[in-house]
Amino acid sequence: MISEVREKGVDVLVALALVREAADPEIGLVILASHDTDLAPALDEALDIGTAKVESCWWNPDRRWTGPPQPSGGRRVWNTRLRCGAFERAQDRTDYT
Repeated sequence: MISEVREKGVDVLVALALVREAADPEIGLVILASHDTDLAPALDEALDIGTAKVESCWWNPDRRWTGPPQPSGGRRVWNTRLRCGAFERAQDRTDYT
């Protein structure tokens, strides 16, 4: 079970990767797996580039609706909400310290 949500300080790296991958002509789909609304400007940029399709994936162990980052201007992206079991199986358990 997930007991807490921790900020790991990788927001900028995630934003850069999202935009970089969306701009790559060899990439057809980029999936943003986050509920961090601070990534909305990067999501806007990835959609503006228009090379790759962008979707999001979201989870919340507390079952409160905070939602995934949303693009501006009324644009929408497909979002898949993961259940806790699927999220747990998808976790990267690598210790990066």
